[in-house]
Parts: sequence; structure tokens; C-alpha cells
Amino acid sequence: MRYERSNKQMIKQVNRRSILRFLWDQEKASRAEIARKLHLNPATITNLTRELMEEGWLSETEGGDSSGGRPPILLKLNRKKMRMIGVDVGIHSMKFGLVDGEGEMLWSWILNDCRIQSGDDLLSYIKEGIQMAPEDLTHFLGLGIGMHGFVDRGTGVVHIAPSFGIEDFPLRERLEAAFGCAVVVENDVRAMAAGERWFGLVAGVRDFFLINIGGGVGGAICMNGRIQSGGHHMAGEIGHLTLSAHDGVRCSCGKAGCLETEISSKALARKYQTRTGQSCADGKAVYELAVEGDPDARAVFTEMGEKMGWSLANVIQLLNPERVIVAGGVSHAWDLFAPAMMAVIKEACVPRIYQKTKVAPTALRGKAGVLGAATLVIEDWMDVRGGEE
Repeated sequence: MRYERSNKQMIKQVNRRSILRFLWDQEKASRAEIARKLHLNPATITNLTRELMEEGWLSETEGGDSSGGRPPILLKLNRKKMRMIGVDVGIHSMKFGLVDGEGEMLWSWILNDCRIQSGDDLLSYIKEGIQMAPEDLTHFLGLGIGMHGFVDRGTGVVHIAPSFGIEDFPLRERLEAAFGCAVVVENDVRAMAAGERWFGLVAGVRDFFLINIGGGVGGAICMNGRIQSGGHHMAGEIGHLTLSAHDGVRCSCGKAGCLETEISSKALARKYQTRTGQSCADGKAVYELAVEGDPDARAVFTEMGEKMGWSLANVIQLLNPERVIVAGGVSHAWDLFAPAMMAVIKEACVPRIYQKTKVAPTALRGKAGVLGAATLVIEDWMDVRGGEE
């Protein structure tokens, strides 16, 4: 009998999940339509939707097609009531955000001067930041963590985070024990890609590539509607593609000639200093000089566009994505590097592929990392947790 009850409970949760996912996709639907589309008994739908309404996940609205009588009552998912916290783990800071189910950032905050040298340090800083969250977390779904390195989303283990000296750290397990809620941990760029897929320029696009350019360079691949992690959680690492023409600078991975050493923020600053003998703090400083008309700064961005163009052309030719999204702090300089980049992509790609692939900067800008991390929670909630709080 215990097994039978357990089995019934599992079926119930699967059916709840199916209803919520259906209403996420359809936005509004009648009970009869839900029962028909999901092949469930109308009485089952009535009971489950009543529960979901009592819990606040669903609400009723009028507006369905009528054959002459009163319009049918429609159900909709209360996305605005859903709450997730996204955490974007940077090298020296952490960004936090409270996000709702429509992708709106309700509240954001930052923890500066983080000095992470171990898994315990990472955990401590995340805990400190979460403690700053607002107290009202009604319909809270969980925490999403996006961070650099090789991360196994399935287990929540950070296998390698070179900048922090972390290896095989069970971050999800430790955070779930600390906060008692659902936690999803993913590579930061793949998290950003998830945010773009749900709320950004590629909503509804099944095949795209995202490149993130900041202090480092990373990439994420979405194929057939799924973000790809690869056999060893290293898919999309465009920053470590080796260029034939390079400065010979050693990358953090140990190789020379990685794309990251040619187009990252610190690479732009280094190249400007090589040209002029004048130091710049980072790529942002070079950008400001370029906007003011400095010819050497502008030349640095032109060279960046060319290097980036050759690498993206290989990605486009190999994967044939519908879209390529350029994200990260350096993407703000789009007008400076995009003309050279697009010229190289046009030259290197088969004409039809070039014509069919749209390359654009992210529309999410500075909130892509936090929003993407929060989106991970929605994905797991819809797929696994079955609507449970």
C-alpha cells in the first residue's frame, strides 16, 4: 500500500507539472482544452487546477471562444508571483537578483571585494549575499548559480574553477543544506544562454550560439532547443580556440594563441599599451578612448573584430546556428568591432549560411548573468520539481 500511495503521488506531481508547462507555453487555456491536450480525465484536471489555484500558481480569466453562451473560463499561470534568486559569480564580485517568472528583475544587489580561494570561500560569499535578499519570498522556487569553469549541472559539482583554485566542490549540495531550497549550478555562459533563450533575443529560437566577452571569453551552444554541455561539461569553449596569428601570450589554460588572449578586456588593454606605450586599466578604458576618437584605440577594436570574426565564422560554418548573440561587458563596444567582424564572417562563410545567420549584441546587457542564473531555476522547476514550492 505504501508503494501504491507513492506511485499515486508521483503521478499527481507529473500531472501538475504537465499543466504548468502547458500553461507556460499556451499562456491561457480552458480546463476542457487542458484535459484534451494532455489526455487527462476532466475530473483530474478540475481537482489539480483547484489545488494550483489555492496555492497561487494559477488564476482564472474570461476571454475564450464562445459558441453563443457565456465565454469559457480560462486559466493562466501567475508568472509574476514566481520568485527566483540568480547569482552571477564573478572573479572579484558577485551579482545577485530577485527575478520573477516574466524575467523582470525585481531587486538587485552586489557583493564586492570577494577573495575566493577555495570552495568554502565561494560558499561563504554566496551565503552572505543571499542573507541580503528581501524577506518576502512568497512562491520562492530556489537559487540559480552561474559561475566560470567546468560545472556539472546534473550533480551541481564545480569540477574545475581555475580562477578560484576549486576542484570537485559539491556546491549545490552545500547550498541546499544551508538554505533548504532547490539550487541549480551551471557554467556562467550556459546560464546566460538559458536566460537569452527564455527572455532575450532568441526566445523561440532552437539553434543559436552565445559568446561572452569580458575578463575572459566563453561560449554556449543551443541545439534543437537544448543548451549543450558536452561529454565533459566543456562544450562551447570558444575562448580557447587557437588562432594562427597571435601575440604569443600564454592563456590561463597554458596555451598560447587562445582567442581569450586576443579579444578579452585585459587583452584590449594590453594591445593598446603595445601600440602606444600608454597603460589602460581594462577594455572599458580603451573603449572610452575610442569613443573620443583615439585612432590607436579604434584600431585595437578593429583588430579585435577581425580575430573574433574568424573564430565565429568557424562556429557558424560548423554548427549552422540561426542566431549568434554577443554578450559581456565588451559587447558594449559593438559599433567599434562589429563592422570588421561581420566583414570577416561574410568572407569566410558560405554565402547562404552567412545570409541566414543573424549576429547581434544581447538585449539583456548587464543583467544577462543574473537573469540567466535565475532562469535555471525555472527550467528545473518546470522539468523536475513538478510545481512544488
